[in-house]
Amino acid sequence: MGVVLETLHPRPKAFVVGIAIDPSYCGEMEKVWNSYVENVLRPESENGQWENNAFVALPRTHFVDPKQVTRPPANLGWETEMFRQLDSVFRPEEVDKGNHKVVPEN
Repeated sequence: MGVVLETLHPRPKAFVVGIAIDPSYCGEMEKVWNSYVENVLRPESENGQWENNAFVALPRTHFVDPKQVTRPPANLGWETEMFRQLDSVFRPEEVDKGNHKVVPEN
């Protein structure tokens, strides 16, 4: 995963772990993300822009076991949690307004 992150252009600023990934993998994924941030984003960024990055581990709060459920239950709340965490980094002014609770329609 680290090799993939380091070769992507434009550089990813966020990593979101989906709800069907076993929570036990989140710690290792976060270590890889933090290494990417420290070794790639930070050296390449200007004016502290590297600090605007997010690791969102949804399985820690909204895990759905894919062996037991073929589709996530409706209105599980993971979308709101994901946007709340992303907005807290990339759009903090919207969090104060409560706009992070709006999930865009597809």
